[in-house]
Amino acid sequence: MTKTNLSESGQVGLITLLIMTVMLSVGISVVNRSTQDLKVTRQEEEGSQVFNGAEAGIESALANVADCIDTVCNGSLDLAATGNATIPVGVDYTIEPVHEFEGVVTENTAIKIDTSTVPGGGGTLAVEWGLNQTCADNVAAVEVIIYNTTNSTARREGYSPACGRGDNFVLSLDNSLTGNYFNLVNVSLNNGDTLVRLKPLYNDAAIKVTGSWTLPIEYYKVRSTGTSGVGNETKVIEVTRSLPTLPSVFDYVLYSGGTLIK
Repeated sequence: MTKTNLSESGQVGLITLLIMTVMLSVGISVVNRSTQDLKVTRQEEEGSQVFNGAEAGIESALANVADCIDTVCNGSLDLAATGNATIPVGVDYTIEPVHEFEGVVTENTAIKIDTSTVPGGGGTLAVEWGLNQTCADNVAAVEVIIYNTTNSTARREGYSPACGRGDNFVLSLDNSLTGNYFNLVNVSLNNGDTLVRLKPLYNDAAIKVTGSWTLPIEYYKVRSTGTSGVGNETKVIEVTRSLPTLPSVFDYVLYSGGTLIK
């Protein structure tokens, strides 16, 4: 009887030890899981605050682009000081004026190119479009409208891609062998041609515009970096802002360099 009882007691003790070990393992697993969940939640909150800070930097930069002339401008925000964030966030942003245009333009949406500094003897705008495209793609055509404030005139021309679209527009040059843009048009400007509007037709278009002289500022590159004050979280946002321009309907109304008299 004594030996039997000792054997049974040993088995009960072993089973109890195993149960306690399993329960301890489960408990440790739950604690670790809860700790990880808290850590992830904290990281998500921190990332959200830092991203919001970077967006605030973009908004602040865009509100001050007009003050940035011919140089890279810098600015900063301290969101912890304003009380807008439970996690302190530092924001640094830069504004870079660019003396050419490059970007994607939506079909039938006009962009403005400032040519007010065209030399007295005239100049040339190199208009490229169709980034990494070929004739197999649905390449847009481009309408070019030039406004002259000296003689109060507006002249326009339509340009088809190098492979044509059957629209009787002027064919552009095939630029595929010399650059990433498929099409190239050299637009001649005269003294007094202070504004050029470009509008892609039939499709959206990636467009690049450069001048034979140094153009005025055509768009701004804005970069904002938000950094957490309590961790290693960093968020970067980059945007571009082109010059403000009138809606496309402006291209179909009467243009006058002076006052209209009824």
